Amino acid sequence: MSMSKTKMYPSFENRDFFLDAGEHIAFYRKRAGMTQAQLAAAVGVNRSYISRIESVNRVQPFSMELLFDISRALNTPVHLFFMPLPKTDKK
Repeated sequence: MSMSKTKMYPSFENRDFFLDAGEHIAFYRKRAGMTQAQLAAAVGVNRSYISRIESVNRVQPFSMELLFDISRALNTPVHLFFMPLPKTDKK
């Protein structure tokens, strides 16, 4: 297969899914009262990796395994990462 026909990783076809997941991770992390460093330590990655995942300006692909680990660390059912975020009262 020629290089022109191969699909390069990461594919940005799923860009919005990664951005939404990062936004959800940030929301539930803050709701749990955890810092990025605390979450990173709990799941065994660097704080900068969590920062890149949560960033709204960049796509950082990550594994489902890591998502499951994050879900457990935040004590948040994994399906909530795929639901609309709860409404918050910002005053």
